[in-house]
Amino acid sequence: MSKEVPSFSSAKYWDKRFQDNPQSFEWLLPESCFDEELDAFRKHDGDHDHHDGDDCVTSTRPVLHIGPGTSMLSFHLKTFMGPRYVIHNVDFSQESVDWGERKEKEVDQADETRSQLPTMRWSRVSLLSLSSLLSVARPRSVRLIVDKSTSDAIACGLDVRINISPSSDVRVGTSSSKDGSAVRTTKVHPLHILALNLAVISAPEARWISLSYSKERYPFLPTLFAPFPDPLPDGFPDPNRYWKLRRQKEIQTEQKIPENFRDTFAFVHRPVTSHYMYVLERTEEELAVAVVEKLNAQAEER
Repeated sequence: MSKEVPSFSSAKYWDKRFQDNPQSFEWLLPESCFDEELDAFRKHDGDHDHHDGDDCVTSTRPVLHIGPGTSMLSFHLKTFMGPRYVIHNVDFSQESVDWGERKEKEVDQADETRSQLPTMRWSRVSLLSLSSLLSVARPRSVRLIVDKSTSDAIACGLDVRINISPSSDVRVGTSSSKDGSAVRTTKVHPLHILALNLAVISAPEARWISLSYSKERYPFLPTLFAPFPDPLPDGFPDPNRYWKLRRQKEIQTEQKIPENFRDTFAFVHRPVTSHYMYVLERTEEELAVAVVEKLNAQAEER
């Protein structure tokens, strides 16, 4: 009998995984893999302050870490970003949120320097629900989003079913438009919904830094590997209007060889694995909350 494929887009799957194995775990690369891009963001953010006035310099700013799981990245972000930034970790697994809160207390108690930094926030949030996101972030308020393979997990989910009226008035959960005309049902990739939801809460020039195992992770972005984005149904807002790809970097890593095989001829070479770092930037294009609310995914709580 074939082994059942894990449901990476399901909250129940992650709750059980974190219950069964509460140890920290890193997906793809170590938590320090973001350092170069985080440093570039801090410089970019500092330049932005110069134009925004002194009030912005003295206030703390939120960093939205989506899908922390049981990674140590949250704790690395806290020390790397420093006292000027408050890390807000959001995950749709309550087990992840509870684990993170416990772990932060444990780590801070062991390190007095860390305990002097702003306490991180931990919230259970469904990223495919705009109302859930808006419960933790105001529109156009976030300037940095960190995503370590969370988009990969969301991409494993089913396409989201929506209804679109002939007048291009996107509607969800209805069988007719305001004027009584019929609507047609269609499906969109869940990352289209994620991109629009994140665009609502992101300020112009905000960065979305994402690590993925896929060289074609975002179907709405033209990249070197996929120059033509997937077509969208008529009436659906194009996420590419709100997010532009600043850069995509391939990161090659060698597969680790078990200690007991290193001195034998069992391995002729070390297989190379590639991961990809994406840096997306929020455009100046406005995206009204009401527009995205009409797209409310109607997806089951994951």
